[in-house]
Amino acid sequence: MAIKLSKKKVAAYNKSQTTPKTPSKVIPFIDRMRVSINFEPGEMAEEVQSNIWAQVADKDAFTQVASKGSYNAAWRIKIASALKLKHYPLMQYRHADKCAVRLAIDFAPHDLGPDGLDHMHIALKSIVDGGWVAFVELGKVNMIEVTVDLHGVPMGGFHVLPQQTTTVKSWSNAGKLETLYLGKKQGNFTRIYDRGLKRVSKKQAWAHGHVTRVERVLKSQAIPVASLASLDNVFAGIKMVDLPPTAPPEGKGYIWTLFCDAVAQRGLPAALKVLPADTYRKNYRKWLAEHPKPWWQPEEIWAEWGSMIEKTKLASKEWF
Repeated sequence: MAIKLSKKKVAAYNKSQTTPKTPSKVIPFIDRMRVSINFEPGEMAEEVQSNIWAQVADKDAFTQVASKGSYNAAWRIKIASALKLKHYPLMQYRHADKCAVRLAIDFAPHDLGPDGLDHMHIALKSIVDGGWVAFVELGKVNMIEVTVDLHGVPMGGFHVLPQQTTTVKSWSNAGKLETLYLGKKQGNFTRIYDRGLKRVSKKQAWAHGHVTRVERVLKSQAIPVASLASLDNVFAGIKMVDLPPTAPPEGKGYIWTLFCDAVAQRGLPAALKVLPADTYRKNYRKWLAEHPKPWWQPEEIWAEWGSMIEKTKLASKEWF
């Protein structure tokens, strides 16, 4: 009697971890930013130079830390509502000839919250006339990390289709993708990572399920603080796609299968790089772009940017 062997059903390549059709409303926020004022010699520069040394002597309000680069001194502004020392705004100062030359604030608006930002404003008022308003009027954003959290979306639930010229690096643990870098860290870059896996790797508690964080980091900038609300969409160039189970039209099925295997081992960006640029890579990129993840909508996300800036008052002159 003949024995029939049933064929094992092969799962489609795009059936990675299940993700919701629409994650909860995605609101962009500023995870961290560095803002500075450059002073010209004169009355204002002299006043800041006089004020700062008198104020930083208050150990309940400021704690001195090591200065870096061209700065003469640096302090952390103690914020009562801040949960961690690293959330204290970093104030860096450069002076010459009894005048302030540059005052910079490096802080995390999202972590500080409204109360923390108010506290920072009060501390700055004791040093520079107007406090944070002086930074709105005169300051430039030198570095900014714009962030969104995708709740319910695991790192394995999508693939990032990078721009062709983008440098890509990734870190995995036990076969699970944890972090993806697009671009060089010395310049502007995108960082995408699993917040839960990051916390667990640091032996910290995490009870929020899958949350993928997407951060766009802009360096060496000179963005007027007053024009923050009109910042161009930093997520516009990021594409998140599915991996179709079938080859592109007129494509060869067995080569697509090999490519999908390479994606599983290397990740999509690295797998694309091993393909011939003008033939398979070009066709595969086009095919992948036709399969975007419906929940990744950069334009809809960025529509919330202006209201977030208004709510935090980061570009407002209406401070008490």
